[in-house]
Amino acid sequence: MYRIFRTALLGLTLLALGLPFGPVRPSFAQSELNRTTPNASESPLAHAIEINIAEINLGKEAEAKAQNPHVKAFAQMMVKDHTDALAKLRAISVAPTEDIKPSAEHQKIAERMMKLAGAEFDREYIGEMVSGHKAALTFFEQQSKQTTGIITSANPTANDKAFATLAAELVPVIRMHLMEAQQIQMELGRIANPGVD
Repeated sequence: MYRIFRTALLGLTLLALGLPFGPVRPSFAQSELNRTTPNASESPLAHAIEINIAEINLGKEAEAKAQNPHVKAFAQMMVKDHTDALAKLRAISVAPTEDIKPSAEHQKIAERMMKLAGAEFDREYIGEMVSGHKAALTFFEQQSKQTTGIITSANPTANDKAFATLAAELVPVIRMHLMEAQQIQMELGRIANPGVD
C-alpha cells in the first residue's frame, strides 16, 4: 500500500513539474533539435531551403487531407508563405541549384503523416507545425544575428549578409505561423475534450 502511495505521489510531483511519468510518446524536443541543426555537410542556407521545401510538401498534403477548416486554411497559408520564402532564399546567389532532399527527420514526419487521416491527421499536423515552427524560429533568429554582428564568421561575404537580412525578415512571419498553429492546437484540444477549458 505504501509503495502504491509513493508511486502515485512521485507521479503527481513529476506531472506538477511538467516532467513525463510512465510511458509517453517521444517528445518534440529531440525532433526540434534535429530540425534546428543543419547536417555537418549542409550550409545554413541549404538547411533553410530544406525547411521551406518540407513545409510546402507537408502543407500540400494537409490541404488535401485536413478535415478541420482552420487546419486546411493554415495549410494553404503554409504553402503560399513558404513558397514565397523559398523563392527569396533561392534568389541568394550562392543558393544551391540542385534539388535538396528532405532531411531524415522531415522524411520520417512525412511518412508518418501519410498514414493518418481525419481528426488524427489534423491534430498531428498541427502538432508538427508547432514544434517545427519553434525549431525554425530558433534557427532563423540565430541566422539573423549575422546582421547585428553578434555572430561573425572570419570573412562574412555579401551572401552571408543577404541571408542574415532575409532571415531577419522571415522571423516575424515564422513567429506569426507559430502563434496561429498554437491557437489551432488549443482549438483542436477543446474539440477533442469538450467541456475542458
